[in-house]
Amino acid sequence: MMKKIISGLMAIFMILLAVTTACLTGNNITVNAATPAHTAKTIYIGDSRAVDMFEAVTGTEKEQKTEVHSYDQNGDYWIARNYMNYKWMTADAQVKELDSVYHRGDTVVIMMGVNDCRFHGRYKWYTRYLKKMAKKYSHVAYVSVNAIRQTPAATTKTQNGDVCLWNYHMYNNLPEKVNWFDTYAYTYAVNPSIMEFTDDGMHYQQNTSLMIYSLILWYKQCTGL
Repeated sequence: MMKKIISGLMAIFMILLAVTTACLTGNNITVNAATPAHTAKTIYIGDSRAVDMFEAVTGTEKEQKTEVHSYDQNGDYWIARNYMNYKWMTADAQVKELDSVYHRGDTVVIMMGVNDCRFHGRYKWYTRYLKKMAKKYSHVAYVSVNAIRQTPAATTKTQNGDVCLWNYHMYNNLPEKVNWFDTYAYTYAVNPSIMEFTDDGMHYQQNTSLMIYSLILWYKQCTGL
């Protein structure tokens, strides 16, 4: 039923995407890295793509961060670091940081996998870990791995075939209580030309990061998170 609802709301998403992107790219964004008085509504955990997304959302892309442990202007918390994979995500330091900012009712959004997906069997590590997370936290969502640009200049060994196979396995084996945010399906799979990459073929230009972020917000709204 949820899949049908999400498909039916695609038109609404296009409106939300335009509005959200316009808001995020405004000139009035201010960022306070200090802990806000209220608790985080969403906690994002991710790799270098999440670092880039945080910078795009907060307007701090010129800082060229390599990791993030901070609230954004919306009161959401980000835990992200360049080049990281499953081992980093599940390490004690990241789990303790997550638990230190988590409050009952918050949503934990996982944006990991691009550095693991060419090792196809590792999806089992993720689904097992996500099952444990779903028992511990109120709401958990997993964001599909997004596309790679395959050109002679690209530095990544990961191929789009790896990404597609990874997303297929994750979708079909995701624990029941974990939400699936299929950003790949509404970006590269629909129209590859809307994706703007950096030279390494792995990362995205600011507008693409904001577009994917807007999709995540749309999925959160559709699923009531």
